[in-house]
Amino acid sequence: MDAIGGIVGLLIGIAIVVLIIWAIRELLCWYWKINQIVKIQQAMLEATLKIYEQNGGKVNWDEVNKVIK
Repeated sequence: MDAIGGIVGLLIGIAIVVLIIWAIRELLCWYWKINQIVKIQQAMLEATLKIYEQNGGKVNWDEVNKVIK
């Protein structure tokens, strides 16, 4: 029984550390506006590809959407 309690404690500790790291990552992404920057870059890519398409280029939008979304 003591070994099982140690394993459970270890798993709970790992879960807490993962949650703390995730929370810190979200806080840093918010502070440095990384999420907003990524959205802006995605919009710029879409606009650039539309211009490319208007000038006669071919764009595989299925592949683009897989990467962007």
